[in-house]
Amino acid sequence: MDIVISSRHVALSDKLREEITQGVQKLLRFFEGLHDARVVVDQDGDQRIVELTVCAPKGRSFVARADAPTVRQAARIAKNKVEAQVRRLKERLQAKRPKNGASFVA
Repeated sequence: MDIVISSRHVALSDKLREEITQGVQKLLRFFEGLHDARVVVDQDGDQRIVELTVCAPKGRSFVARADAPTVRQAARIAKNKVEAQVRRLKERLQAKRPKNGASFVA
């Protein structure tokens, strides 16, 4: 998965960038079709804002925005929000699939 991390008004350490990258890559456990992710880190007063956008096949995208006192906390919250969206999509897709190879006969 291609992950692009950008920051506005905030300096990110290499360690923090690596932690964010690892967290986003964990989303692949739930849905293997994810192919692109953009993380934007911003600062508004004393709050850190993280916006996470993850792209999936067929033009689907998952977007989450979180704010917290630290970048690490905001990134974790945003990742959890996207994770919930990805799980819901996967559950819907699996519910539409026939079980045990059964086919519909008209």
